[in-house]
Amino acid sequence: MLDRYSIKADARERLRSAVPKPYYEGLLYLFVAGVLTVLSTAMLLSNFTEANTDTYMKYILAGRYEDAVRYLQTLDPPLTDYLISHVLDLFRGIVAAGLSLFAMNTLRKKEASLWNLLDGFGRFLPLLILLLMMRFLLSFWFSLLVIPAVFAWYRYRLAVYLLIDNPQLNPFQCILLSGRMMRGKKWEMFLLDLSFLGWWLLASLPMSIGAAFGGILPMILGLLGSAAILAWLVPYHELSCVGFYEAVKTPIQSIPPEE
Repeated sequence: MLDRYSIKADARERLRSAVPKPYYEGLLYLFVAGVLTVLSTAMLLSNFTEANTDTYMKYILAGRYEDAVRYLQTLDPPLTDYLISHVLDLFRGIVAAGLSLFAMNTLRKKEASLWNLLDGFGRFLPLLILLLMMRFLLSFWFSLLVIPAVFAWYRYRLAVYLLIDNPQLNPFQCILLSGRMMRGKKWEMFLLDLSFLGWWLLASLPMSIGAAFGGILPMILGLLGSAAILAWLVPYHELSCVGFYEAVKTPIQSIPPEE
């Protein structure tokens, strides 16, 4: 059994003492990831005009659900918009890898920089291949059942850390080694993630309250409130995940040589 409490305690200690402050990296990550998410969503919703949305809602309110589904299918974005949306999602994954690198440097008390957030683009091609492979594998498992997809997600969970930490490995090796390292450890990682559930709910509360009140000002205030919590929570969770990786990682020499 891994000591989740020690892992999280170490993460909190680095949150307090590390320079630069992980909170600032969290703010920067939220901004960059937020912009990429908005752009990606806008691509997918490019055909959703106000008139189209009203028509769709009329079908729903009239109970004509089959008509609503058929109408929704006519609003699929053009292929170019769909591809751009997926490219932006992949870019967001590479930025997330930069956050992982910052967390790794911070936890190991090595020299970290706020610009680590963009360092993932220095290994753009390997990270891109890894993210595409993981997306394909998770889509395959999800097409079968949700439970196998969840197991697969935890099986590949350490692949990005391995690629960042070991430039000599290729994406396929990272996926294989992640599966080996997570053997018997998936439940531990799940419990670590679960221990943050209350914080994620708390972070969503200001935004939910702002949306409930309606209006531009409450929504902006709610968004800022959630962002203030998330800027602390995101690096806290990432530092804890890196701490988990440090606790379970195995010697790279355990990978069989390529033929």
